[in-house]
Amino acid sequence: MVAAPAAQQQYAAAKGAVPVRRDANPAAMDSCARSSWRSYARGAAAQAPSLVHRMAADEESRDAIIAELHRYYLDDSVTPADTQRRLAGILRTLNIRSHK
Repeated sequence: MVAAPAAQQQYAAAKGAVPVRRDANPAAMDSCARSSWRSYARGAAAQAPSLVHRMAADEESRDAIIAELHRYYLDDSVTPADTQRRLAGILRTLNIRSHK
């Protein structure tokens, strides 16, 4: 019942997601959902792993990156350049760690 086409369409629309069914009607989706739907339809090569769902980094790395972004959005005195430098430092550290 939960995977029925109508239930999936309504749930996805309310949640701001795309239905899990591959036979869903993209015409009933908003433009953002249709764009996601097309990306998923192109296969795994067209999809980027999710940072927040721990697909792109481990927990510690994810938390460090999200903390920097959170700091940027909450503190008006933090400039985009400062955030870019700090994120670059985090990513360099993660890259060094992953090559050991």
